[in-house]
Amino acid sequence: MDKFDEILSKWAAMTSTEVASTIEGLKKKCDCAICPTYNECATTRHELLFCAIGKSKSCITSDEGCSCATCPVTAALDLSHYYYCLRGSETEMRMK
Repeated sequence: MDKFDEILSKWAAMTSTEVASTIEGLKKKCDCAICPTYNECATTRHELLFCAIGKSKSCITSDEGCSCATCPVTAALDLSHYYYCLRGSETEMRMK
């Protein structure tokens, strides 16, 4: 089991309120807003933390570059994929 799987196991044992609080804390560390692919629509809709929540609902549709590799959340959660805004969360991509 890698670090990301361990984190998911911990989250599974949390209450929904605790998970929501954890997500909000991670959003504060999230670098999505400085990514070249992040756009005005995503800003307006406060879309962030695609690595945990999943891809953009409708705002981000084209690849303009990716800064996931340098995001503090990537390191904190030991993520191994990129382009979450276009492809889905780490969990979704690991299942493919």
